[in-house]
Amino acid sequence: MSAPSTRDALVKHSSRYLGGQALVMLSGFISFPLLTRLFTIEDYGLLTLLSTLILIGTALGKFGLSNSAVRFHSDSGDTREAYYTTHLIGVVIMGTATAALSFGVVAALQSGSPLTITLFMMAVVALIVALRSVQTVMFAFLQAEQRSSIYNLLAVAQKYGSLSLSLLLMVTWFPGFKGFLVGLAVGESGILFIMLLALSRRERISLRYFSLSLFVRSVKYGLPLAWSELAYILFARIDLFLIGYFLGSYEVGLYSVAYNLGRIIQTLVVLPLSLAVMPIYLRKWQQEGAEETSRFLSMVANYLLIAILPMAVGLSFLAEDIIQVMASAKYLPAASLIPWIISGLFIYGLYYLAAAGFYVERRTAGITLVVGASLLVNLAINLILIPIYGIYGAAVATTISFVFLLGITLWRTRKILPIRFNWVLIGQALLATALMAVPLALLQLDNLILDMIVKISAGATIYIGVLTGLSSEVRGRVRDQFRLLFRLGNVAT
Repeated sequence: MSAPSTRDALVKHSSRYLGGQALVMLSGFISFPLLTRLFTIEDYGLLTLLSTLILIGTALGKFGLSNSAVRFHSDSGDTREAYYTTHLIGVVIMGTATAALSFGVVAALQSGSPLTITLFMMAVVALIVALRSVQTVMFAFLQAEQRSSIYNLLAVAQKYGSLSLSLLLMVTWFPGFKGFLVGLAVGESGILFIMLLALSRRERISLRYFSLSLFVRSVKYGLPLAWSELAYILFARIDLFLIGYFLGSYEVGLYSVAYNLGRIIQTLVVLPLSLAVMPIYLRKWQQEGAEETSRFLSMVANYLLIAILPMAVGLSFLAEDIIQVMASAKYLPAASLIPWIISGLFIYGLYYLAAAGFYVERRTAGITLVVGASLLVNLAINLILIPIYGIYGAAVATTISFVFLLGITLWRTRKILPIRFNWVLIGQALLATALMAVPLALLQLDNLILDMIVKISAGATIYIGVLTGLSSEVRGRVRDQFRLLFRLGNVAT
């Protein structure tokens, strides 16, 4: 295959893969308003804690084997039988061991805390950890084989099938929280059974094909990546466990609503940009060198920053409206947390750009180091603030921790791909944001939807108008876009 056709095939595969991931991410936007209304605040908090434990358990249970399954698919030096058998049996062993460990962790979590976690909940968490650990390697097989259509179909079926089954069971045969957990376990089991059945029909899987040397090489390659993933999950979610330990599931429920809302907004706004930018800067690094790549990242970082500044402030004024529309009025006490949480999560979008230096030189250990250091800072701040200020202290700790993560990453990558901020432009954006905030603070309509529409429209108009008036750079960009649209219009006619 020629180079252009290979590149086209990779682009096509990546586009399909990202399209499926977009549908999976959209499921959070769909499920959030349903779950917050169906569950009490306490049950929603407990569900978030258990879901986070499953996430952590899966990251540990796959033991880096999903990463090595992609890496060694074509060049492991072993037979196909050894490749598939070693990765599959290896993850079954490690996933089962982690499932047993997670059972003990759940039991220890409620010891000495106000949480109430039943034996049934512990068993379901352990089962889903084992199932998802194996699933990650099965999905890695499909990714390595570039079977993006099947990958997307199964990923979407897993997400939406488990959710639909859980909702069905909790309103029929197993009312409430128990039904939801049973639905998750049954849905995950069904998807894994289909994947294993399909694999067994096209590949020979047997214990006699297990290769200890391949297993060791796979773990050696994949485990550092798994530690990096685990460190970030703990960094982002450690506050949930500390809130649960000190305060209980009611406070976890309130905090989770604010945090999950922030994640949904971040996913819709910042994550697509981050995914789009990565292939561009990797290509620039290879073709144009470090200086042009740094210039490109700096431009994106500056424009992302002047975009998220007004969004973070504007969402603070919309917090109560958003919570009532997306969750329900019972979660209104969480509105005061949103300004802090959304600011921290938006800052994480800048971290993706700052970490480019690690990615271009494949320094996975550097990522683990900065995230691990940020985890320790996050843990320390939460331990200080939660006992004093409760969930509000945890929200403040989130912002401080993300700022620390961004700062230390910028410092560590400054000699590889430095990001240069345009402080004049940022100052102009801050002034425009402040002027935008004045009328938003005074506006308050009785109708929730109308209030949101008016505030968003007014805020965007004021901010763009003021920033365009203040910044010659922004005026130039706007003028260039209008000229481009005008030329396209002339070509069309």
